[in-house]
Amino acid sequence: MSVAFDIAAAVAAELNTGFAGEFTATLTALPGAGIDDLETSRVSVVPRAVQPAQATRTRRGLDVTVDIGIQRKVGADLESDVPALAGLAQRVLDFLWRRPLAAAPTAVFLDAVNEPVFAPEHLEQLRVFTSVVTVSYRT
Repeated sequence: MSVAFDIAAAVAAELNTGFAGEFTATLTALPGAGIDDLETSRVSVVPRAVQPAQATRTRRGLDVTVDIGIQRKVGADLESDVPALAGLAQRVLDFLWRRPLAAAPTAVFLDAVNEPVFAPEHLEQLRVFTSVVTVSYRT
């Protein structure tokens, strides 16, 4: 497997340990597939980018970026559903912040961002909450 998929799999495993019973994070290449079946929260982990980086004067490392998509169909009460699901995205970001990955012990956390907090176009067109947490690690 590529380093991007290795890190993404490690992120999914970490989320499944930390959020057991709340959701199951799945490593996937097609995060939008089956969008009609979102009665429970779907957490998709997708490798996004790999960029060479200078680790030391003599060693090159890789910066690996992984997207974590959080999706769920919302009910009629957007004013309570959207903040609750945005809170889940924030908890995912907080959970991964500076957390070592058990399945990738050489990966060092670099950064995390939650953008978009939610996608208004998905709410309007599909009645689906979609948020993306992006995390970066250096190997």
